[in-house]
Amino acid sequence: MNSGSGRERHLNVAWAIVLTISCLTSPLWAESRGVDLKAELQSARLVAEVEIEEYTPEGLRFRLQGSSDKNPALSARYWGADNSKWVPEVAATLDFNQNILTGEWPPRGSKVLIVVDADNVISLFAWKRGADYRFWSPWMTGSLAGFTCEPPARPLPKQADDFMGPNRGWDGCLVPVAELETLRRGTRPLTTARPTTDEKEQPETVVKHRPRFGFRMDHQTFEDLRSLAPELPAAHWPGLTVDGQQAWDNGDLGAVYNTGYYLEDDLNDDGQTDAALLLNVPQPDGVERQYLLIATRRIPGVPWMRIGLLALPPSPREGNIVDAIEQQIDHPQLAAFFKTRRQTVEPVAQESEASSAPDSTRTRPIAEWVARLTDEDPRVRFEAAEALGRFGPDATAAIEPLVQRFYDPEELVRNAAGSSLEHIGSASVSALRNLVAREGSTLGRHDPGARAQRLAVNLLGRLTPVTDEAVDLAAGVCANRAIHDVVRHDACLSLAALGVQEPRVRHQAVETLLRVFQETDADPYLRTELIHALGRLGIEQMEKGRSVDNP
Repeated sequence: MNSGSGRERHLNVAWAIVLTISCLTSPLWAESRGVDLKAELQSARLVAEVEIEEYTPEGLRFRLQGSSDKNPALSARYWGADNSKWVPEVAATLDFNQNILTGEWPPRGSKVLIVVDADNVISLFAWKRGADYRFWSPWMTGSLAGFTCEPPARPLPKQADDFMGPNRGWDGCLVPVAELETLRRGTRPLTTARPTTDEKEQPETVVKHRPRFGFRMDHQTFEDLRSLAPELPAAHWPGLTVDGQQAWDNGDLGAVYNTGYYLEDDLNDDGQTDAALLLNVPQPDGVERQYLLIATRRIPGVPWMRIGLLALPPSPREGNIVDAIEQQIDHPQLAAFFKTRRQTVEPVAQESEASSAPDSTRTRPIAEWVARLTDEDPRVRFEAAEALGRFGPDATAAIEPLVQRFYDPEELVRNAAGSSLEHIGSASVSALRNLVAREGSTLGRHDPGARAQRLAVNLLGRLTPVTDEAVDLAAGVCANRAIHDVVRHDACLSLAALGVQEPRVRHQAVETLLRVFQETDADPYLRTELIHALGRLGIEQMEKGRSVDNP
């Protein structure tokens, strides 16, 4: 046996000892982290090559590779450490070629690829190994991280696990450097459509939009839904053991991530919010049985209503909420629920202009819908806010009342008001400007006024046609240091959206975004948003903008 293989054998033995000690000293409820690499990359806020600068209690500071030292550093938070002063233990040096990297943090000065999730929390790292990126999870949760490596990604050669299923393995994935963007922007659906009997019929899936997984699961939402299954008192979150669930219930667990066990969407096209949740229940034989819970509600604040609770057939693979829904759509418990969806997906072409069915929205005058916006019942307010958008530009009289709904205590009502203003169009800009001016400085505020400001500036990037008033308002809020950073985030993104839509304002958008990015004391989270905003415009688009401004 050559010396190289001997060193490798000793290294494997050493790591086995380290992992054994780690598992013995970790909480009993900790389980390995499951990572769907494609989903993580597609839902990420930032995927970029960076140089590690500093680990601080507030988060990791880093710089984009190739950027000037004069450019401010970016920052991302640690998982589950929002209210603590926890800082990762980082070795002075790290052999990136070692077999196991789970739980390792790249040392200061390292040049790596970083993946930051939608909550600005560090998710994954990768380093270039030849022609590949070698991904790994820096979070040690009691065992090696389990990865799903959908092609063009592939499991690590020595860590592939056929028992886990195809394209799955431990500790990481390899992705060809040239294929990273293909994996991030892949167009293949994440779910398999239900089989169809008619070859001419286009296959459909219940979940029409790619679900966003990887975010933190809210415990109160989980508890509200679990209470709908009193016959399963021992039910727990699939990503936790029974002891882990108890720790979560007691508030002893910092964060639980949704990696494919929960979905909130309008599943049957009836305009209501539906929830689908997987629950694990221990059995006397020690095997866990999995259940699918479906619930619905009209708006937030109204209790969930149970639609069905189904025991799923045993499977050697880890459950996924989307697959579970697709497999159970024809179950008798769910037949009536999904009947609404089957009725609404009939081709619109079958409808005739001679149809005598009246538009239920337009049977009421705009003034009556406006009056309903202030009803005590949030369901009535939501219905009114949603209905007014169907009048389009004809509903200009409803602009100010809809803007006032930005202060509504119910999130769905606020969002419906914004959606209707979007359909009414750019005539809404003056009312939005008045709201922003009325609230004034929101620096350090987290009240309904700051929230209303955020809704207003977020809407600017979606209004058509693009007007100078909308551009000036977005640029002004983006650059206003007296405005709350979160409001500025949305204003900057709206400004970028306006620049993408209208070439004549791209140059102004880029100059404003760059000026804000170069603020020496700007919030690192804001700088991260600015990278996305500038990325939407792009260098090529910026040059087009200049040519339009200076023909």
